[in-house]
Amino acid sequence: MVLMDLELIRPRLVGEMQRVGSKHDGGYVVPKHLPPVSTLVSFGLGDDWAFEKDLLNRGCIHEFCFFDHTVSISGLLNRAWSRITTRKFSLSALSFRLIILTRYRIDFKLKRFKHIPKKVTARESDSRNTNLFEVAESILTKEFILKIDIEGSEYLLIDQICSIANRVPLLIIEFHDTESNRELFEKSMGKLLEIYVNCHVHANNYESRAQEGLPLALEFTFGRKDLYGGQPFVGSLPIHGLDSPSSASRIDHVMLFS
Repeated sequence: MVLMDLELIRPRLVGEMQRVGSKHDGGYVVPKHLPPVSTLVSFGLGDDWAFEKDLLNRGCIHEFCFFDHTVSISGLLNRAWSRITTRKFSLSALSFRLIILTRYRIDFKLKRFKHIPKKVTARESDSRNTNLFEVAESILTKEFILKIDIEGSEYLLIDQICSIANRVPLLIIEFHDTESNRELFEKSMGKLLEIYVNCHVHANNYESRAQEGLPLALEFTFGRKDLYGGQPFVGSLPIHGLDSPSSASRIDHVMLFS
């Protein structure tokens, strides 16, 4: 069992916070005082883009852009079809897949929200892949908010994030597999905390905990040090009325900072 100093993930009190997006998975806690940027870039689309639309509807941003090679109309159709052909047919599961397909078509085809079907990597870009440097070059504004939820590949992007931190005042990122990637997770946190303040952390309860208690998936909100600061948080997380379990059917993970 590998122990970790919880000081590495202790958030700081940076001011009033707000929940944006879905009540459960897909919602994130960010400062109410957001940096004055017009663009949000998201790596990882999945089934929920309520966070991006909520920021847009609130007037906090003017546009957002997704990068995700795993989502497409054909892929969503196949997932819906699989709910019909499976031996354990579920009408609710089929309905959910059809709702996601309809939402995607309305938002990304009819409303023309931006989705670029490329995989984000640390490698050189090509027709199927891109990297953070190339993405940043394509953004016309100097600064943009960055959100990353790419199921373990986030570790590959930490050095790139730090390299362009002057353009990313707010970073929302989910770390996965914190036990099997413990050394890499600690190094990644160390690098980010040289530039950013940990404004908030929440455990994703779709995943369990490591033996010593650290949740296997952690959602962070980082604010750049020139914009955010405050005293270390003391108390327990999640915060009632602000945080919400990623899975509504499971008990949220509690983290105590004394």
